Amino acid sequence: MVHVSSDGSIAVIGIMYQFGSPDPFLSELKKYLEYLIMMQKDEVVVGYLSPPPITKGAPYYRYSGSLTTPPCTENVTWILLHEVRTASEEQLRLLRTAVHDKDNARPIQPINGRKVYLYKPRIHEDHASS
Repeated sequence: MVHVSSDGSIAVIGIMYQFGSPDPFLSELKKYLEYLIMMQKDEVVVGYLSPPPITKGAPYYRYSGSLTTPPCTENVTWILLHEVRTASEEQLRLLRTAVHDKDNARPIQPINGRKVYLYKPRIHEDHASS
């Protein structure tokens, strides 16, 4: 998912998938993915949408990189979930079709001194006594 702020800053949330049980988050995106395919669009505005692992405080990697498709814009903040999730074959087929995956095969790029950070958010519990 690519997010562009009003000042032009770009952030990408990346989720890695392997074949398995259907993913509830991809189920939420199904109608948007079908719209992209049907209308032959490259993007659709979905409003506020946050993958559950992020809102639940799951570990993630963060680094400054670039987009994976031309023009391969630099200074993109990448957030990559640590957990590899599962998705059904149908969900992955739909996702690949919607994002034109066959054209997204950019080779791995050198890290060029960039730092990759692993964040392990802590969930703070309120222990206030009543």
